[in-house]
Amino acid sequence: MAVRTRSFRSLVWTTSLKIVFFHGLIFLMIGYDFGPSQLSPLYRVLFWAVTLLLVTGYQILKLLLWIEREIGLLSSPQLDDQDQTEQIQIRELIAVYQELRSSRQEIISLLDREQGRNRDLVLQLSATSHDLKTPLTVIRGNAELLELAQLPQPQADYAAEILLASQKMADYAAALIDYAKTFQAQESDFVTLALADFVRDLQEDFALFSKGQDFHFSTQLDCAPDLALRLHPDYLRRALINILLNALQYADPDSRELSLTISCPSSSQLVFSIWNNGPAFSQEDLAAADQLFYQSELSRNSDSGHHGIGLAFAKQAANLHQGSLKVWNPPQGGAAVELAISREIFE
Repeated sequence: MAVRTRSFRSLVWTTSLKIVFFHGLIFLMIGYDFGPSQLSPLYRVLFWAVTLLLVTGYQILKLLLWIEREIGLLSSPQLDDQDQTEQIQIRELIAVYQELRSSRQEIISLLDREQGRNRDLVLQLSATSHDLKTPLTVIRGNAELLELAQLPQPQADYAAEILLASQKMADYAAALIDYAKTFQAQESDFVTLALADFVRDLQEDFALFSKGQDFHFSTQLDCAPDLALRLHPDYLRRALINILLNALQYADPDSRELSLTISCPSSSQLVFSIWNNGPAFSQEDLAAADQLFYQSELSRNSDSGHHGIGLAFAKQAANLHQGSLKVWNPPQGGAAVELAISREIFE
């Protein structure tokens, strides 16, 4: 079946012109004197009026039947079949549909290649970090020995700076290695754990890491405590600890407040929402906070020890649990991070 390349607009114009043409023709015939006639003028007018209505109705009916046929094709379940596109008469739809079909595989291929490049980059960074561990350990050990030697000033300060810098580099390398390991997680690494047990371990770890600091912290559990979860406890707990420690660091220094809310917005999802009363996220933070190596303006201008890996690690941990990470500014003020995971993972 040949494809008609006329568009819907051209068919409407054609129908309109036909109607106008027949209107003019009939009016000319009404005014033309065909010779003696026994018909009254009223009868002639009625005859041509009926003819005019029939012609107009016929042209409009043809257009409506064409529209009905096109709507039937668009709603057909066979539209996904490539061969069926030959029956579509709308030129614009044919072009868009064929373009989408031809680009689908290309898009999938591009995404696969991009994911492969990112994975290779992470593994290369991990290998480099492993290679750095040995020289960093040697530098740190020698710096510690120099400190014990009771060097005079300013040599003692130089040794302390070398020790501090080597420790930061070692922490940086360790964070990169941990991040790379998340890409190698297997289904066998996941365990089934009750929500209450996981939250208890999380609270204990956070209390240990934040020991000696002055702040107010509250936890709200809106799900059943005995809810069974299939998860990677180490990666998920470490991701949440990273978020909690960041929230603690950037909370209002005059009265630091943090909260952790655990909710089940649906039967298939579990959400950990962490809030602090510090400054809101900037537009740049909202767009790029979970990207690897991203550092906010506050991090770059402070001696915080952040390397731009924490939220990237949290995002990858969420992805492992078929979830997502979201940073946002709640209406009550402050800043919030939500880590959502699936409750149906590996089912």
